Amino acid sequence: MINKKLLNNDDLERMMVFKRPVRVVFDDIEEVGLIESHNDTTVKINGSYFMKNSCQFYAIRPTVF
Repeated sequence: MINKKLLNNDDLERMMVFKRPVRVVFDDIEEVGLIESHNDTTVKINGSYFMKNSCQFYAIRPTVF
């Protein structure tokens, strides 16, 4: 699995619109899901809100053999 870091609102919006799975990392917590919504400060994934300034978000892409 290849993970590409999502760096800005456009990246997050693209993942939400095309319903692509993302991985969010906060300290020791990792969660995978679809972005339900996002604004200037938070991203909602699987019903939970994650602060943009405290978390890292990654696009999940399958590996190519």
